[in-house]
Amino acid sequence: MAENAPPIFKSNRPQLSKAERRALQESQRLAKANKSNPKSESSSSTTAHSNTSNPTSTSPNSSSSSNPLSQKPSTNHPPPINNKVTLFDHLASPVPSNATALTLSPHDNKPIFASQFASHPELDPAIVNLGPQYLKREVVGSHNRCLFMMRAFKIVIARFEESNSNSSSSSNSNSNSNSNSNSSKSSKSSNKKTAYNELSKHCITQFQYLTRCRPHSIGMGNAFKFLKKTINSIPPTVDYKSVGRRRILDEVDRFIEERINLPCKLIAEKATEKITDGDVILTYGMSEVIFRVFCHANKVNKTNFQIIIVDSRPLMEGRKMLSRMTTTCPDVPCSYVLLSGLSYVMKEVTKVFMGAAALLRNGSVLSRVGSAGVALVAHSYNVPVLICCETYKLTNRVQLDSITLNELGDPDDVVNTSFSGGGSGGGGGILSNWKEIATLKLLSLRYDVCPSSFVSGTVTEYGILPPTSMAVLLREINDEDDEDYS
Repeated sequence: MAENAPPIFKSNRPQLSKAERRALQESQRLAKANKSNPKSESSSSTTAHSNTSNPTSTSPNSSSSSNPLSQKPSTNHPPPINNKVTLFDHLASPVPSNATALTLSPHDNKPIFASQFASHPELDPAIVNLGPQYLKREVVGSHNRCLFMMRAFKIVIARFEESNSNSSSSSNSNSNSNSNSNSSKSSKSSNKKTAYNELSKHCITQFQYLTRCRPHSIGMGNAFKFLKKTINSIPPTVDYKSVGRRRILDEVDRFIEERINLPCKLIAEKATEKITDGDVILTYGMSEVIFRVFCHANKVNKTNFQIIIVDSRPLMEGRKMLSRMTTTCPDVPCSYVLLSGLSYVMKEVTKVFMGAAALLRNGSVLSRVGSAGVALVAHSYNVPVLICCETYKLTNRVQLDSITLNELGDPDDVVNTSFSGGGSGGGGGILSNWKEIATLKLLSLRYDVCPSSFVSGTVTEYGILPPTSMAVLLREINDEDDEDYS
């Protein structure tokens, strides 16, 4: 066995110590770096030569760094303070309500000033007037915002005209129709198609401007999708001026009547069936649908009930609800309480009615911030919670928290303690200079997500449904829309 063993070869290389091996590896690394970058080699050699020739000389920077007392004060300005909460960096920053200039998109470098709104070539005056109303919260609520937007788009469509190039090309194709009928028909179809494409792009520009003023709601997004689908579904052979424009306007009117106005009436009729004599109804904030439910129960059904309106800062929307109820239905007893006193009044409540900004596919409800807390307290007291919402606010989105998708409000509204309801500009007090405090970050959210486990029923124009039926209802509505607008 020993004879068959392979011979043992000994290396002739000298044995290096650990320090010598480390020095060898360092020299090889420097040689490789100098080979890849000859400029650094010359600079390093020059630096090494200067250092060896004058070892006592040091640079001013090194001397100043070694002696901190000899450092001169920096003339550079300190970096700007970032007061935005890091967890919500993915959300768009809110536009101040007193902004004097705005761009069509976040990446646009050309601001649109207030004095230039009327003469801007890409914006219709109706949209220009509506944008500041969104920005200054003169038009609030998902119902009113969507309704005002669709009415403004009716004006945009009525004023829209084809470009001169398309009209001239269409006239030329008509004049040469006798010589070449086939080519004129094809060019005429392309011209008509271009007219609807121009209208679609024109509407997208208007919608982008409204979104820049304030992020659009789920209902506004669904309504605008319907508008684009209606424009793109018209055959290119249909003349825009004589037939196409009128057809689009009729479809917009039908959407406003059948998907926005009529559902409010049906929801009011169905929701009042759950209100009986002696009920104490609690609501949160201001909702147009809930207001119509209370008016229908009082004036049509002649039901005797009480209302408790819960409100919270910074917008104080419940004050508008209280003012409208005491003016329209003066014989209905109303109480007003802040969100901090919710647990004290919940003992007397028999039902909770709230509106919604959107109904999610998994049955959760997207509504104004604070709604989830109201539903949680009601659930702990075994009080049924009914959500009244139109089906055009349904969405395929599934959201489990209020962080992924939300809307940021103006942090100055949180600073304002005057209780004026949505005032901006950080009123006085100890937080008047909060933007100069690097360790202070203020957060103002617009929405939160209420889990479906806290909701007893959802009142829509199709009836009172459990939250688990939202996916089925969404599928049925999509099938109906495909049949109607295909």
